[in-house]
Amino acid sequence: MLYKDTPYAGYCIALIAGIILGSFMNSVLYSNIAFIIFTVILVFNISLYGNRRSSVFFGLFIHCSIFCIGCSLSIIQKNKLQYIEPGVHLFIVKTDNYPSPAKRSLKINSSLLKIDGKDGYKNNKLVLYTDDRFVSDSLKPGSIISFISQASEITDFDSSDNFDYRTFMNNRGFRYSTFCYDSILVIDEKPGIKHLALRFRKVLQAKLANTMTDKKSLAIVSAMTLGYRDMVDDEIKEEFRKSGIIHIMAVSGLHVGIVSLIIISLLRIVRIKTGLASLIISLIIIWTYAFITGLSPSVTRASVMFSFLNTGYFIYRPVKPLNSVMASAFLILIINPSMIYEASFLLSYSAVISIVSNYSKLLAKANLRGRFLSSIWKILTVSILAQAGTIPFVTLFFDEIPLFSLFSNLFAIPLATIILIMGFALILLGGLPLIPGILNNIINFSVTTLSDSAASIASLEKAVISVSDISAPRAIVLFLLLMVLIRFLLDSEKNNPHILLTCIVLYFIIP
Repeated sequence: MLYKDTPYAGYCIALIAGIILGSFMNSVLYSNIAFIIFTVILVFNISLYGNRRSSVFFGLFIHCSIFCIGCSLSIIQKNKLQYIEPGVHLFIVKTDNYPSPAKRSLKINSSLLKIDGKDGYKNNKLVLYTDDRFVSDSLKPGSIISFISQASEITDFDSSDNFDYRTFMNNRGFRYSTFCYDSILVIDEKPGIKHLALRFRKVLQAKLANTMTDKKSLAIVSAMTLGYRDMVDDEIKEEFRKSGIIHIMAVSGLHVGIVSLIIISLLRIVRIKTGLASLIISLIIIWTYAFITGLSPSVTRASVMFSFLNTGYFIYRPVKPLNSVMASAFLILIINPSMIYEASFLLSYSAVISIVSNYSKLLAKANLRGRFLSSIWKILTVSILAQAGTIPFVTLFFDEIPLFSLFSNLFAIPLATIILIMGFALILLGGLPLIPGILNNIINFSVTTLSDSAASIASLEKAVISVSDISAPRAIVLFLLLMVLIRFLLDSEKNNPHILLTCIVLYFIIP
């Protein structure tokens, strides 16, 4: 079998290649024919050579089959988007979130149920823009609403940039948007688990608002603990972006990773005897955290990833962390192939792959004495590897790189950990005497330190540098090049430079 130590790396490569090819095709016929051909070849070779070559052919068959599956899944998902006839229609939809502020309007993401009483729009979504005058107070995620409007296909807002907004929305199931400045009727409620998660998050956010007096601290704590970012103003977002710590604002891999490390540390202190019990406890806490943050795609992906990592850790299986990470990516892409085009997916997985592949070797390069210096080096190691892994995709999606992100993460990650812990402590203990005041003081100090430091770094003249456009294939090759280069530099023997040289050549050949 190929990729003996990390088989899911090979499976993911085959699946991703199939998904990308499928995006250029309109029918699953060819992928089905290819699968049949691969099956016939496998059967023929096994019958001809017996066990002598069957394992090799079977490995090739598995990878080719996964390639065909990825191709078919991509085509099927692309063909799910239905066409809506021009004109005014009666829409019946299910709301997927609370109304969120947009430019001069409110934005509601919804799932299409019926148009003019006709079914057949499952898996299609609609962006609804409206005004707070026409939104009922009873409108919550999972509400069934009806309205009369005219839908129009989503187009690019700005054709001058490289961001394809239409494809971005199509990959999420949104082909149409509509404006409705008339009565929107709530006719029923059928909330699913994600809708219930968003409703519960709203309750927790209201609880935070009742116990916190500082609006800026409330906005940042709500974003970092619950993933509720509607209160964070654009100025703070810009300062965090320029200083290279915007990732702590969106609940994702960092936050789930912090929760996972806290769980592991507490379970070590408690000394639960069985690994299975520890695993069950850790999974319950991770997914409870995902639930209270609204089960957003980013936190769900991170929860799947750390569920795989914790499973390998707690059951004491000799499983490589990289294989666990790739297994979680494989599962996510099988469920939703379009995730491969998501910036958050690529950024989170490129960072984690870089960290789990090289952390122990880079950490061992500096044997620092003392807990303080050792902790600084650990944070720097994680930050260096995360930056190295994400640079190609940051360049691809944002055309700029924060220069001081390594330094800013030295204070941002510890402060984010404190804010995360204190935020949840305030939610749990907010009704007790004295404790909320103490927690508020800690949170306000941490938030002020974090935001002031970010503002100081963002104000520097060369806080970010603009980079030239890079194509998606070249970004992928650059990622592979950086991973191979880091591995080569950390390898004391440096016996095999051929892969590194191959990646360098490919980077300059591919347009």
